[in-house]
Amino acid sequence: MPTVIKRVEDAKAAGVVPRTATAEAEPELMTVGEVAAWLKLSAKGIYNLVETRRIPHLKVSSRLRFLRSEIQAWLEESRVPLRRTS
Repeated sequence: MPTVIKRVEDAKAAGVVPRTATAEAEPELMTVGEVAAWLKLSAKGIYNLVETRRIPHLKVSSRLRFLRSEIQAWLEESRVPLRRTS
């Protein structure tokens, strides 16, 4: 019979890393529709960014996919710094 781990401390001691609800709710591989919804853009806008190679993407069986971590990094790199006024 498998051992039942009831506490987080017991899981850590056993070398088991529990999955969080966030990890399950946010898949790493995203579709055009998911990225568009996340960025509050249209799907057409995402396709435009892909066509001009301005957003990181990959193709899986000729379908566009996006890695959540790459899109997050791209957003951070795209941040416009504040203008300092004296």
